[in-house]
Amino acid sequence: MPAEVRAMTAPPHPPPRSASSARAPRRPGRALLTWGAPLLAVGLVVLTVLAANVRDRASALRLAAAELRARLDPGERVQHQTRTVERHWYDLYRATYGALAATDRRVLYVGVLPELYPSADAPRAYDVRSYPYDTLFSIAMADAGRGSAAVVVRHGRSARRYRVPASQRADLAALVREAFRRDNALREALRREKQWRDSLAALPPIREYYRVQPGDALEAIARRFATTTERLRALNHLESDRIRVGEQLLVRETPHPVTPCPPEVCGTITSSEGALQLPAARTLNPPPR
Repeated sequence: MPAEVRAMTAPPHPPPRSASSARAPRRPGRALLTWGAPLLAVGLVVLTVLAANVRDRASALRLAAAELRARLDPGERVQHQTRTVERHWYDLYRATYGALAATDRRVLYVGVLPELYPSADAPRAYDVRSYPYDTLFSIAMADAGRGSAAVVVRHGRSARRYRVPASQRADLAALVREAFRRDNALREALRREKQWRDSLAALPPIREYYRVQPGDALEAIARRFATTTERLRALNHLESDRIRVGEQLLVRETPHPVTPCPPEVCGTITSSEGALQLPAARTLNPPPR
């Protein structure tokens, strides 16, 4: 083939690329490092938090139980107790381990606030809440999901929810029944005591009479009984100070005294140590589990 024909049929050569348009091939290791570094950092944070939780759990539960015992009043006794665990975002989802107890006087909670680097020498911070049994108190179990349990304790307008591990569900149910029983017993005792006071207030007043003797005058009788002639005239509906020998005069009228409700009627609300004693005249049904 002639040289002219070969030159015309040969494919054209591509134009040479400039140095600025040329790109170096991407290395797989650098791309993996770019995407994997954030994931690795998140994983390290999660592992650090989990390790701190595991390390802090045993000591926090021990501290919570000891602090709860230290917070008891003289003569106060724990009836039922359970462990609690809560996680808050502002604690980097670290757990707040604590103890919840129903005593003979109240429901008491002690939580050990988490610390990132707890020191053996520095004192720990506690979240302590007390709910005395009274007309403002209520307690009920709640569903926490994922096999765990929870309880809602209310006192007045404030309410607090406590989560309990699944292994502590039976202990929590016993605690709720005990607190419910004591709270309702106190309400029943207060109701009986009010009924006792109202029944005494409805009784007629105590009246004291005096029989007029010869030589008595209304003014002398009033001085003897520390009253006035006006009062004697009003009590006996007299139009004047004239009285007759042998007449019965009402000289004193006092309300019936309000005596304490006897234990066999109302039940003893508090003992000498301040502990709640339950009235036995009524069967109290616990809330549903």
